[in-house]
Amino acid sequence: MPPRAEVAIGPDRRVTGRLPAALLREAKESGPPRLAVLLDRAMIGTIALQPCPEAVPGAFDFVFPLPAHRLGWRLDLLRLSDGASVLAAPLALAPHHRLRLLAFGWSDGEVGRVVAGAFRLALPYDPALQVEIVAGEWLFGRGFAQRDAAGLYRFAIALTRLAQLGAPSLLTPVIAGAACDDVSLSLTAQDIGLAGYVDRLTENGLHGWAADLARPGRGLSVRLLEDGREVARASADQPRPDLAASGIGNGAGGFLLPYTARPLAVFAAPPALRVVLAESGHELVGSPLPAPVLPGFTGRFERIEEGVAIGWALNLADPASPLEIEIVSRKEVIARGLADLSRPDVEAAGLAGRQCGFRLPLPLNAAALTTQPFAARLAGSADVLAGSPQRAHANPAITAFIKGANRRLSARLAARLQARLAAQTEGLRLSLVMTVHNPRPEWLAEAIASVRGQWAGAFELVVVDDGSTDPAIARLLGEAAADDCRIKLRRNRRQRGFGVAFAQGVRAATGTHLALLDHDDALTPDAVFRLLAAAAASQADLVIADAALADEALDNVGSIIADTAFSHDAFLARRTMFRPLLFITRLARAALPPDRDWAGAEEAEFVLRALERARAIAHLPRVLYRKRRHLLGRAAALGAAREEARRAAITRHLARAGLPARVMPGLVHDQCALHWP
Repeated sequence: MPPRAEVAIGPDRRVTGRLPAALLREAKESGPPRLAVLLDRAMIGTIALQPCPEAVPGAFDFVFPLPAHRLGWRLDLLRLSDGASVLAAPLALAPHHRLRLLAFGWSDGEVGRVVAGAFRLALPYDPALQVEIVAGEWLFGRGFAQRDAAGLYRFAIALTRLAQLGAPSLLTPVIAGAACDDVSLSLTAQDIGLAGYVDRLTENGLHGWAADLARPGRGLSVRLLEDGREVARASADQPRPDLAASGIGNGAGGFLLPYTARPLAVFAAPPALRVVLAESGHELVGSPLPAPVLPGFTGRFERIEEGVAIGWALNLADPASPLEIEIVSRKEVIARGLADLSRPDVEAAGLAGRQCGFRLPLPLNAAALTTQPFAARLAGSADVLAGSPQRAHANPAITAFIKGANRRLSARLAARLQARLAAQTEGLRLSLVMTVHNPRPEWLAEAIASVRGQWAGAFELVVVDDGSTDPAIARLLGEAAADDCRIKLRRNRRQRGFGVAFAQGVRAATGTHLALLDHDDALTPDAVFRLLAAAAASQADLVIADAALADEALDNVGSIIADTAFSHDAFLARRTMFRPLLFITRLARAALPPDRDWAGAEEAEFVLRALERARAIAHLPRVLYRKRRHLLGRAAALGAAREEARRAAITRHLARAGLPARVMPGLVHDQCALHWP
């Protein structure tokens, strides 16, 4: 027989024992091993085991007190590793506390008949112990037994529930959690002298009856409690022919307690409804019951458009509090956000809530390529919105770009390709200017890797570290510059601002052409070659290419920002994303704005000044840049102030060009509109 624990209970309620170490061989807890303590199959805590003295090697001791306020019949100890008991059988507690019920019956109390009793215990427990009077699953009364100087516990408990008519109910005591099923007390409605039932619940409220059996002519009143709070009161005086036919009361004990179902708050439990006699507080037969409720929310998952999950969800219980929505695919949450966008159409449909829309960007490499359905649900729940599931319709441009951008060349093929491209761009060199200030190191590493992985080697990367305080940034930049002579590093000991750092990078550039790269974005492998080749073929001063807009993971592409033929108005009104742009270096230097605070619009000022000086502009219809969309960059930090500064820069540009258009906010964030006279 396998070894088992030795357990004993002392007269002070302390449980002591010894446990062979073999019983813990499967345990994997860190620190001292522990056991779970179960009292009548309910866990009450854990205990730590202590190694035995050297005289008894390979064993553990434990000691803990039994609760002072609660009795029990069985004690068990379980391993935390697998839930297995370390005892041969649960330890019976009755022989230790030796509960002796000396009396249990009816007694006359100050408020009528009560259930009274007395008992003794062999172990020292609290001077006041809770006693419940039950019949099956119903609680008829609750109170406390008080211990006197002689150690005798006494209780007298008034009943708080009415009994059924007909067959008697058998009352038994539950003393400090220990059910005493070997004694019982018969209870009928006549013993209380009152009767009452909740018959049914309708859309109008709760119907039932109540009667005084001892004084049939006395009228009674009833109260409706919702989670303990009174919400309605009525007199039990409506005609009830069925009561009259049965000889109960005076035949006029019916009542209707009005109650209207309300939307249930998300994650809330339905309130409990209780019907009690107003005079005595007795709860009627058929009470409590769960309140009828209406759905706490409504909404719809409407569609997936350009990798964005679109829909609405309204909190009916509290329309001012937006709901959090999750988008789920393959049982995995892939997007989460609040339904707090304006939806006037929902309000116009008669629902009391306008701010209930959601637009949740998905990890769009999955949205573009997967055939799996997507569902929208309340965050943290299984409540799925109507309209689920939706499928993302693949965007061919995104699909093609992702597959092409992630294509890897063998070392041999890459060397052959570099040699061929070098011949086609002979005499040209691209200076990539990057300003850096405390980006995420992994994002900066991605940006640098995208440059070093170019198929054409005719480039230099000019990095201006504008006073980064993260040691990881200095280390990463230093190692990159040491590994690759094409990386030129400039450092500012303190942060001087984007405009100054940007101008330093432009002035340090030595290539024939210049382009900008954010410290958290990336180039496609063919970017340098295609930009230089386009500049050579077009002889343009300014070359514009297309970009992919991604989320924090650059492979999660949400949209392609593509231009057609160059349009001055469209260029000014577009979102503030001036990449990728290729400049002739001398033009870029001439376009540098004067040193001053441009309130976050330094880049816009520079690009617009370059635009004014360009004699020819070309568009290259190719995605060469991956822009990371997140909440940590300069644009997000400057927010509305940056938008205003950008509009001011465009206004200055129009004034220099002698154009009379007014610059106004656009219909969506990050765009502007031109109003011409």
